Amino acid sequence: MNMHMKPFGHDELLKLDGDVPFVRSVPYGIQHALAMFVANLVLLRDTEAKVAASEK
Repeated sequence: MNMHMKPFGHDELLKLDGDVPFVRSVPYGIQHALAMFVANLVLLRDTEAKVAASEK
């Protein structure tokens, strides 16, 4: 089975209604979800550190 991915310009990613094939969009979606998850963990850790520092 030979699967050819549809070529697309990476500038399509920056457009609101960009034409990005589904197979190509999945990794970008996973990357985005992971980035949001990690950002929330960092925010929690940062907030806990500030609270702990203010209690001293």
